[in-house]
Amino acid sequence: MSDSSLFPQIPSVEVFKRINAGATVVTPNRRLASALKEEFNQDQISLNLAVWFSADVLPFTALIERIYLDALYAKQAYTLPFLLSAAQEQVLWESIIQSSAVGKTLLRVSQTAQCVQEAWQLAHAWQLIPELKDFYPNEDGKAFLDWAKSYQDKTARNRQTDQARICDLITEQYEYLDIKKPSSLVCYGFDVFTPQQITFLKKLIVTGCEVVIANPAARHQLSLDGARRIEYVSSREEIFQAAVWARSKIEEADHTVRVGIVVPALASCRSALIRIFNAVMHPDIRFALPGAARPVAPFNVSLGLALTSYPLIDAAFTSLELLDQEMEFSRVSHWLRTPFLADGETEMGQRALLDARIRRYAEPLITLERLITHVKQADGQENCPVLLQRLSALIAFRQTKLARSGSHAFFGKIISEVLQIIGFPGERSLDSTEYQTLKKWQAVVADFAAMDHVIAKASYREAISRLRQMASNTMFQPETPEVPIQILGVLEAAGMVFDHLWVMGLSDEQWPLHASPNPFLPLELQRREKLPLGATLESLTYCRRLTDGWLSSAKEVILSYPKYSNDRDGHELKPSPLIKSIPETKRDFSVVSQPRDLIIQSCELEQIEDSQALPVEKEVINQSIRGGTAVIKDYAACPFRAWARHRLLIGSLDVPHTGLNSMERGSLVHQVLAELWKQLKTRNALDTISDHNLENCLASAADNAILQMQQYRPLALSGRFAN
Repeated sequence: MSDSSLFPQIPSVEVFKRINAGATVVTPNRRLASALKEEFNQDQISLNLAVWFSADVLPFTALIERIYLDALYAKQAYTLPFLLSAAQEQVLWESIIQSSAVGKTLLRVSQTAQCVQEAWQLAHAWQLIPELKDFYPNEDGKAFLDWAKSYQDKTARNRQTDQARICDLITEQYEYLDIKKPSSLVCYGFDVFTPQQITFLKKLIVTGCEVVIANPAARHQLSLDGARRIEYVSSREEIFQAAVWARSKIEEADHTVRVGIVVPALASCRSALIRIFNAVMHPDIRFALPGAARPVAPFNVSLGLALTSYPLIDAAFTSLELLDQEMEFSRVSHWLRTPFLADGETEMGQRALLDARIRRYAEPLITLERLITHVKQADGQENCPVLLQRLSALIAFRQTKLARSGSHAFFGKIISEVLQIIGFPGERSLDSTEYQTLKKWQAVVADFAAMDHVIAKASYREAISRLRQMASNTMFQPETPEVPIQILGVLEAAGMVFDHLWVMGLSDEQWPLHASPNPFLPLELQRREKLPLGATLESLTYCRRLTDGWLSSAKEVILSYPKYSNDRDGHELKPSPLIKSIPETKRDFSVVSQPRDLIIQSCELEQIEDSQALPVEKEVINQSIRGGTAVIKDYAACPFRAWARHRLLIGSLDVPHTGLNSMERGSLVHQVLAELWKQLKTRNALDTISDHNLENCLASAADNAILQMQQYRPLALSGRFAN
């Protein structure tokens, strides 16, 4: 791990003075930069200042990119290579791996390319490239060296660079760049400096820039007496009590308070955290009703979701993929009822009924042509004219304007036209989250159009698949106003300070973090250079340092863990060895009543026995309740089931299936018999008919029955199965 003692250290109280003097501050991540900038603004407000210069605070990677962009638009633009985006790097690595002999034997090229890209970044950040030749590589190492050589040669020919090498490039040419350079740089909140960063900072000193280090001010001295360790039965109870505790802290405070919730396994429990915190912060169920004005939640989760997880983006991809390929009916069914299409609000009810009718005849897989056929069969021309019109326009567009192959810029225009035809993103105004999601989608499509720098041409299906992969790799979290509660992962919380801090999930299985060395770099080299999480010992050291940082980052610190796991077996867990020295306390938080308990306590319960149903009208008996034993069987099983099915006519939606189900096969038999007795009419005719004539009658009846069934299920009754 690189030594940071090469640079002088200043107290945290000096940071704001240096910012006012024009210094630039760099942080290890974007969240810490945002928090420091907000803290600086609050400090200026407390000094009763009306105006002040904006603080120049940004992550280290953003500083490098800013220097590159400043130089790119200056006189030295012709000397700088083109900087590839992360998505362009991914595609370039994939193409190199696929074209190699080893790559042709791989099943998951995309995942391999991501791992290789990570190894490439680690090798440059920790300056391991010259060291690789001293280690005898295994099979994975040999493949990585071959791919890296091809990647380096290809980018050199095309005058391209990437995020892993841009820092080295800026360091090499920094003194010759004719740009505005910082005269003072403060490195704030860095726990680890990579050798690449150290080399860059040394170059700044050589060129006359003052480089100093500062760390966030500790809220209190590191001590085990001020922390508490609490055990809960399950992670669900742990999350609920943390939410209750966080709410109590913001209710008790008479000023702005910062509450931190740190979760090592944030990705696996993100949904549960949001659901439980929402229920505790806003227990009024009316906020969950459609169309209700939802208040801004007082908490923010640092970890976003993949862009494809948002309903708006899913509707866009369904529109693009349905144009050219067969899709699962479940996705198309959801797409028909989405509000993000033309007249999605106006025809919402009719489209829901249309979906229910289509399900009776649809196959598990469906194409655009078959969807239009089903819509017409289900009276979509009268009930959903706008939907049918847009679907027909898609067919016409595919026949006239959709090329088999083209550049990514060309398909970028095609994507915009397809979405415009379908009426994306709908007729109603988007809320804040949907609007930000739409803007992020437009940015991803713009990056997709720039793929021509690494891949010349692609087919429409390949282009949409690549766009989906880019959206899946894009983690997106809509921006929210400043809120008092921050739910963070371990890395995002490093360097942050709070008034109150709760770290949950600190069982022996989750903390310390498991070592995750990169398989394409020599393990011995990763151990020797002490890469964080590169080996078990380094992982333990790194997590111990983070734990010590938590104990000094807030006035109140709670460390908790569940007693039993969330697995099916629910095995018993133990506290992490890193928190065993902290004294354990009992759960002293008061039990909070659930919303249903508060409702019950606020009124008197009245019990009414209603066992008399209204008499059945004759029309209902004739039309709805027909022969058979279904009524008796349902009533014997559950009287309410009989009431719901046969009086209220409530039934479950049909599920599309392959071939014919039992009801359809029974209908075919009934239809054959009906056709046969139309010809025979009497028992005597059946007794006197010859076997040959009877065979012909049966064949004719079967053909007629199949012909009628084919009008509704043309795909099911086709080919050899129909014969």
